[in-house]
Amino acid sequence: MEVMASAPGKTILFGEHAVVYSQPAIAAAVSKRAIVHIKDTQSNKTILKSEDLGFEAELDTKNKKYILKKGKPGIIRYILEALHIAHNHNPIEITLSIDIPIGSGLGSSAAVTVATLAALYRYHNIYFTKKELAEIAHQVEFNVQGEASPLDTLISTYGGLIYLDRNKELHKINAHINAPFVVGVTSKYGSTSKMVKGVKLLKERFPKVMDPVIETIGDLTDEAKTAIEKGNINKIGELMNINHGLLDAIGVNTKELSRMVYIARGAGAIGSKITGAGGGGSIISLCPGKVDDVSNAIGVYDSTIKLTFSKKGVTSKLIGARNINNYGKNNRKNNPNSNYNNNNNPNNNNNNNNNKKYPTKYTNTNSKKSNFVNNNNSSASNSRNIEKRVNNVKSNNNNKSKIKNNNKDNKKFYQNQNAQPIKNNRKDYAR
Repeated sequence: MEVMASAPGKTILFGEHAVVYSQPAIAAAVSKRAIVHIKDTQSNKTILKSEDLGFEAELDTKNKKYILKKGKPGIIRYILEALHIAHNHNPIEITLSIDIPIGSGLGSSAAVTVATLAALYRYHNIYFTKKELAEIAHQVEFNVQGEASPLDTLISTYGGLIYLDRNKELHKINAHINAPFVVGVTSKYGSTSKMVKGVKLLKERFPKVMDPVIETIGDLTDEAKTAIEKGNINKIGELMNINHGLLDAIGVNTKELSRMVYIARGAGAIGSKITGAGGGGSIISLCPGKVDDVSNAIGVYDSTIKLTFSKKGVTSKLIGARNINNYGKNNRKNNPNSNYNNNNNPNNNNNNNNNKKYPTKYTNTNSKKSNFVNNNNSSASNSRNIEKRVNNVKSNNNNKSKIKNNNKDNKKFYQNQNAQPIKNNRKDYAR
């Protein structure tokens, strides 16, 4: 058996770091993706390979340990954590393909985490929703990093251009930004966990200074949302420049990032700022009519990427399956080895959700009330269902470990979001 799942990277337009402290943020999925293949193996060991990143490792998924055969560890920790949570620890072969630069601020860890979890659920034939997937992917990032914003994993799961408000409710921004972006990537990569911890320590030492800066980033993000909806490109650029200054103030800028920012502006970018955690990584520049000029100018010292935004979120499929379009809900229900059943199906009218349907679309930002807000108890029970189904897989291997949520504050966020069921009649699970 072989499965494949992929998830997009992201770029944060506004709100980095402030989003960790319940301020809003705006981000978009990009055309760069992480692709994870999982297949059966005749070996008695779980092997992880990536030609793109040049590493190979032997994994002990039960004890979260690995033996590195070649290359550098980096992203392995996220894959290992996902396997520890959602796999029954039987030997498998995992292959990672990725065209997102690691440590660049373009959401490589979130894309890899989301794709790995989606592939595992597909491999174990476990039905899941995007809401559930985003929740557990965020838990993986939190476990690895110690602190983590839910924004990256939400973007990798849902795709599109989104706004995350102060109540941690998710909204789709339907406006389309026609102006092009150029991303500059420095050779010095940043550490998300290190940067997040650094901002936290600075905030604890100087709360009267740092708290207003964090709140100002939130106010600026609200201004940017309005500008994006109105298509005010010049205002978006001005706000990007201000946002960069505020990120510099909270200690996540570097001389390499500043160099790229000012080179981009000098070459014609109307707005340029850090994107992502900082400490290295990437900047994003808004440069209508000046894409080549900005790209060439940054490229003298650093590499560049011309990005397009993507509406496509996580996807998964079974490789080599016959009649793939018919491999849907009915086949899973009739399969005695499947962990999918009527009680676990969030769309089933016989479950304990009082026959209420789940919304299947993002909230329009012009709407007064988010379609993701849950007015009944279905979301909480739905979030618990996937834990039960994963544990059913593990119990088949006499492993009774359970998914633990060590971040209770984040649990409220996901319980406030209604599920968006994955289409299960075409290429199954995540579409």
